[in-house]
Amino acid sequence: MPKNNQRDIQIINEVPALVYGVRSDDRIVFVNPYFTVVTGFHAEELKGANWRAKLHWSDRRHDDASILGFLTKDDAPSFYESELINKKGESRTIRWNHLLLRDEAGQLSEIIGFGTDMTNRQRADELAYQAMADLDRIFDAISDVVTIHDTDMRIIRVNKAACVALQSSPEELLGKHCYEVFRGDSIPCASCPEIKTLSDHLPHEGEIEHSRLGACRSESLQYP
Repeated sequence: MPKNNQRDIQIINEVPALVYGVRSDDRIVFVNPYFTVVTGFHAEELKGANWRAKLHWSDRRHDDASILGFLTKDDAPSFYESELINKKGESRTIRWNHLLLRDEAGQLSEIIGFGTDMTNRQRADELAYQAMADLDRIFDAISDVVTIHDTDMRIIRVNKAACVALQSSPEELLGKHCYEVFRGDSIPCASCPEIKTLSDHLPHEGEIEHSRLGACRSESLQYP
């Protein structure tokens, strides 16, 4: 534990972050209570153990160097992420920042690490990405022609059915006004349901003429 006052020690012990001290030979000097919660190891199991061997610390940038050698390099990052393996064998993604302590002779003697467990946040990002991928698949699986427009009535998204019906690629449709695509005109028709939706933010239905598709039912919805 660093030689600080009682208040500093209390902060280290209560902060919801992983805090540890390790010597230049990668031997663990101390860990705070939150560190033991995340890793599942008791403090007694960690003290004196080799940091990398005990926790299977994995980071491609310093797998062949001691932690001290890695952190004292000219291009050492201020923050970086690495993988730890807890006592249950689970991988945890930790975002680290480090403080280098020196002895009276100016030699580096100890490293204090401060880590934030990013695992749950990373998992949330993965779930959000998967949800978006699922929505993309559902969107493209709809057999009806579906196009999404911005408030200027420009097409910002199309499904596969729209591309097939219009015999166009997404790139050929995106950015064009819907009335250019569906009516081949420079202005929307007077009965356009989208104009009504943009005006009162309510869903409206109507029929429009398309040069290639003929009369087709159109439903316009306001998206928040």
